[in-house]
Amino acid sequence: MKHKPMPILLSILLILAVLGSTLLFSLPPVFANPVCGATITTNTTLTANIGPCSGNGLTIGANGVTLNCAGHTITGAAGNTNEGITLKGQTKVTVENCKVTGFYVGIDLYFSSTSNTLTGNTANKNAYYGFSLSGSFSSNNILTKNTANGNTLIGFSLSFSSSNTLSGNTANSNALAGFYLTGSCSENRFTGNTANNDKNFGFALYGGSSNTLTRNTANHNVDGFFFSDSSSNSLTGNTANKNDRGFHLYGSSSNTLTDNTASYNDADGFLLEASSSSNTLTKNTANSNYWGYYDYTVSTSVGVPHWDTANSYGTTKAKLSTTGDTGTGNGFALAGGNADIATATSPF
Repeated sequence: MKHKPMPILLSILLILAVLGSTLLFSLPPVFANPVCGATITTNTTLTANIGPCSGNGLTIGANGVTLNCAGHTITGAAGNTNEGITLKGQTKVTVENCKVTGFYVGIDLYFSSTSNTLTGNTANKNAYYGFSLSGSFSSNNILTKNTANGNTLIGFSLSFSSSNTLSGNTANSNALAGFYLTGSCSENRFTGNTANNDKNFGFALYGGSSNTLTRNTANHNVDGFFFSDSSSNSLTGNTANKNDRGFHLYGSSSNTLTDNTASYNDADGFLLEASSSSNTLTKNTANSNYWGYYDYTVSTSVGVPHWDTANSYGTTKAKLSTTGDTGTGNGFALAGGNADIATATSPF
């Protein structure tokens, strides 16, 4: 029995169905110049600058879309109290190559915005934050190679947000902090970021746990790395030079500091105070600070540094010399003229 040829109309419909499915998942970007306050619902590449805007700049209104500003700038008008680019509960969105300035917040992810990617963006000179992740646990977002300089408050702000990855970002010359975490932030990863010349903190963490900071740099701040009421965080291979204090733990316990360097700080290389306990410091280096390591947690009087037996300094202990300017072993290294460190009482 011979098969009858498929009707031509049915063949055409099948071909169209296949093509339609392909087009659905590979729509080309729209090259456009949306106006202030526009909502983006499809892949969009800007062709010109936007603003000055008196309200919001752009709002992402759909999941899975890409906004590529192609180096163009979205500008807020004087006194703007809104956001430059907003994601409210979106997922799998990409925002790239955008410059945002003059808003309350440059780029804002909130209300459980998850699994989004921000890359190659600049958010400078905004009234509060350059980048903000906040509200009902925005998580699993990736921020890479972004810049937030000269914002009135914070470069990168995370609040009640967890499991985000920030790598290769720069936050310089912000008024409060380069990177600032508050509100039970946990399991965030910071790798290879830079926070220099921020007026207070390079990296500040309030009430967070199980965050990982690796190979970050914080120079010329008040505190390079500041942890308050934070526990079980890991700091490895970070550098804090020429601050007032390099690494400062306040009421923070069970943190691990390994292979970090604190040099040429005006006060302390490493400062632990306010009942900071059960922290582990291993293979760290403190060079040419006023105090290499200063622990207030068991001080009998203010101004007298002590080695606190509640904290561990590595399996091989660093031996203090009589002059206080060298350290041996692979525990906590003290070298390069740390003033008065020999007056510390040591349990070793």
